[in-house]
Amino acid sequence: MMTLDDKLTKEDFSIEDFELLKVIANQAAFDLAKIKMSRQLSAAKEVEAFKTMSSFFFHDLKNLARTCR
Repeated sequence: MMTLDDKLTKEDFSIEDFELLKVIANQAAFDLAKIKMSRQLSAAKEVEAFKTMSSFFFHDLKNLARTCR
């Protein structure tokens, strides 16, 4: 967390200060979006792995049921 205050110098923030804060905020937003997308990708990979595994399981189960008749 970052707080801004003018207690040390009692000066107003300059345009450069605001531009720097804008860059920092944009970088933080980018990093948060990247983390969110990484988690979504991980969840999608887990779902895909489960679908693949269950597909093999049901295929083998179907073959086993067919041979037991």
